Amino acid sequence: MFVTGLSSADLFVPIEDALNAKRSELLERKPTGETVIVEMDARSLVELRSWPWPRRYHAEVVNQLHRSGASIIAFDVDFSARSGTGDPDLAAAIRNAGHVVLPIFAQASSGRVGDTQVLASRPDAAFADAWVGGVNIFPDRDGVVREYPAALAIDGAIQPSIATLLAESNAVGDRSFQPDWAIDAGAIPRFSFVDVMHGRFRPGAFRGKRVLIGATAIELGDRYAVPRYGVVPGVVVQAMAAESLLQDRAVERTGSVVTIFGILLIALAFSPHAVERPGRYSAACAATAATIAGGPILVQAFWPVSVDSAAWLTTLAAAISIQAILEARRRLRLREQIDAESGLPNRSVLQAAIPADSSPSVVHAASIERFERIRDGIGLVAANEMIRKVADQITAIVGSPVYRIAPDILAWILPHEDESTLREIQSAFRAPVVTQAGPVDVAMTVGIDREEEPAAAVLRIERALSAITTARSKGRNHDHYRGSDPQVRSQLSLMSDLRQAMEKGRLSLAYQPKMALETGRIGDAEALIRWHDGNGKTVSPDEFIPLAEATGVIREVTIFALRTAAADLSRWAREGVAMRAAVNVSALDVAAEGFADEVSRILAKAGVPTSQLTLEVTESALIRSPAEAIATLTALRALGIRLSVDDYGTGQSTLSYLKHLPVHELKIDKSFVTTLVGSKSDAIMVRSTINLAHELGLEVVAEGIEDRETLEILRSEGCDYAQGYFVGKPLGPAEFFEFVSGRNSSRKVA
Repeated sequence: MFVTGLSSADLFVPIEDALNAKRSELLERKPTGETVIVEMDARSLVELRSWPWPRRYHAEVVNQLHRSGASIIAFDVDFSARSGTGDPDLAAAIRNAGHVVLPIFAQASSGRVGDTQVLASRPDAAFADAWVGGVNIFPDRDGVVREYPAALAIDGAIQPSIATLLAESNAVGDRSFQPDWAIDAGAIPRFSFVDVMHGRFRPGAFRGKRVLIGATAIELGDRYAVPRYGVVPGVVVQAMAAESLLQDRAVERTGSVVTIFGILLIALAFSPHAVERPGRYSAACAATAATIAGGPILVQAFWPVSVDSAAWLTTLAAAISIQAILEARRRLRLREQIDAESGLPNRSVLQAAIPADSSPSVVHAASIERFERIRDGIGLVAANEMIRKVADQITAIVGSPVYRIAPDILAWILPHEDESTLREIQSAFRAPVVTQAGPVDVAMTVGIDREEEPAAAVLRIERALSAITTARSKGRNHDHYRGSDPQVRSQLSLMSDLRQAMEKGRLSLAYQPKMALETGRIGDAEALIRWHDGNGKTVSPDEFIPLAEATGVIREVTIFALRTAAADLSRWAREGVAMRAAVNVSALDVAAEGFADEVSRILAKAGVPTSQLTLEVTESALIRSPAEAIATLTALRALGIRLSVDDYGTGQSTLSYLKHLPVHELKIDKSFVTTLVGSKSDAIMVRSTINLAHELGLEVVAEGIEDRETLEILRSEGCDYAQGYFVGKPLGPAEFFEFVSGRNSSRKVA
């Protein structure tokens, strides 16, 4: 496992060391009081003046301590060289006191890099009556001392350390151990060397004490970095080690076997899986994290054991992160499969549910009549409630899931056709559906695909949708797809041809210029879909766009248009012409989850700034799915994309409604513009729209301008942009580029 590998490579050591230090702070404990430090401090240096001190000073301190009843005296001071006249005094004091420990240590023979020769520094032979104890301390790679050797191999022999002798303990043997850094080092009793030398201490202060003598003055060096306390004198490290042995607190770390076992246990317990109860999973994660974080504290509080937990915490965090990623992906997939308004499975789920083999199945699609009027009348929330209740009733009758494949269309699959089931469904809705806004009469027209001819799932759905149209044309409440109907077959094959046209490059964009009326400059254009079939004929958008919207193929058309427009904008920019192109989007586009992100990715891939794209959405699309539309438009605007309401005036929306939408402009439908000169009512409508739009901070585009007189009227009314054959007809990308380059460089349109 990855975490196990990291643990084996000691990559968790820094984290583990930090956790150990924090545990030491939390578990602070008092020293025994048996260990006493006599410190060669700055005050002693000042009072005694000379340095190094004559050894008679050390002899006097030993005598004072012995007379005071010290049980054992240890020096962390080098006595390996002779000093002169003071040596006999010190030797006599050691002999008289009995239990005196002098240091022995190993050191490199020189300070040269690569010098591997090691010398042993022993007390001078004059002090043969003293015990010897090792004083070497070994910092970790980061310079911090964390462990202490209970014994040292010096000159081929195992030598107990000074702390081991001071504590008179062999509990650890010759191993290294971690002193309990939780012991309060500041509470270890200390006396100044000069005070002890002159007898300035209370009687009995050292009775039965284990005394450690060493340097604490900064100028004497011998300082080490340790956990929790930072840099301390070496004598304090020795005292902490002795205290740990006295309290049976020589801490041992759990090691790699326990660590790896814990990693495997956590990985097994929290391996990625489908979480059915998120609350219980979260509680288990929290409890485990608390145990891993708090357990080592509890263990170390009662036993001298330091539990290595950094790798466990990392394993748990990794498992939780992986689970969170998988859960986010699952939720994303679920969101892509669920209709946001009703919570029902959507069209993509239906397509996946339709058998791909020859298994018998009948696809039903039911369109709720007058759906838009119902929604406008009772509101979006109540309309969604109605949809859910209708779906629940159908599910109760047919015994299979119901899918929402369009705002007004529900669908389901049955293994075979059953006229009695259809009659039961129609009968169920003779009674109103009760919503929070009141009872609603629901009437449905059902289209059925029972064709046994093998077909893709999307085609079977299209067949059922076509059957709805057939039923309505005949005034019936249901009908079947009839493969023999030439018109229906033509419509279905048209969508297949449309997909092939996109694949084979027969679908293209033409750009119709939009002129800024204030400057006469052309900096915008509307991208219009053009379809040329293989026979040199052009298929009118009026023929395929409505059917593409009804079947869902419009999503593919929109993506094609966005990618093509982005590529053209990028190419024009490289050639020195920065334009803004408008692309039409449908109700299915603005209702689709992640549409804004998809647009952003397309522009980013082409290297086109978001400010160079305008998206035109019709009034009907905004009214059809208002919740999704507002959310999508808000996300698009946040990206910096310009938003336009197309065909304004043909729908049921008002400016007071549109002011709540995050759009930049209105595009007045050409039906009002083309009659502007001769129709007083249309002129009033256009004028009031321009004025009110400006008051709301929106710009106005007028399309369908065929003559100069109409252009001048719009200019006088303050319209912002003009579009129509008088300004310029739709042109292919290359022709449009030449047109714009010549027009903008030569003159305005008067």
